[in-house]
Amino acid sequence: MGGFWKHGYEATSLDALVVATGINVSSLYAAYGSKRGLFQAALVRYEHHVGSALEALAAGSCGLDDVVRFVEWVRSGVSSDVQPMGCLLVNTMVEFATQDQEIAEVTQRHRERVRRSLEAAITRAERSGEIEPHTGSTRAALAQAAMFGALVTARSGAIVDADRMLCGLVAEVRRWRS
Repeated sequence: MGGFWKHGYEATSLDALVVATGINVSSLYAAYGSKRGLFQAALVRYEHHVGSALEALAAGSCGLDDVVRFVEWVRSGVSSDVQPMGCLLVNTMVEFATQDQEIAEVTQRHRERVRRSLEAAITRAERSGEIEPHTGSTRAALAQAAMFGALVTARSGAIVDADRMLCGLVAEVRRWRS
């Protein structure tokens, strides 16, 4: 997963995958069928990794504070020296675009899950009076666009700019309070 996350599907060689996994090419093919099969397994694992944070966002109880917490979680991954740059699924959206229907379905599912999770948190903020009613969907779209833009920026290597963008999003979400 780390190799694909850091370099992308195309730029990750079989030799790099052998080193990363610690198994030889024939074992890799026996286990996953192909480089693409390993990539799909990495995407599923990554979805699980991100899934717990999205579940916390969707099922939280604090409205805007849940959104801030999630953006800070994203930010910690972007600014970490340990983790690869950006988000594996956002990187995959950019790399594959519309070339591969199966991969497009995975990335579409991720986009929808992020949007639904943000909308759930922001709807709680509407219900509690933190923000004015009937603005949640638009605010969720704005937050998602800002996050995904920051993640693409991080992928390009501009970590400081991506961090600044995410800090700006946190500040904006805090200003939403009525």
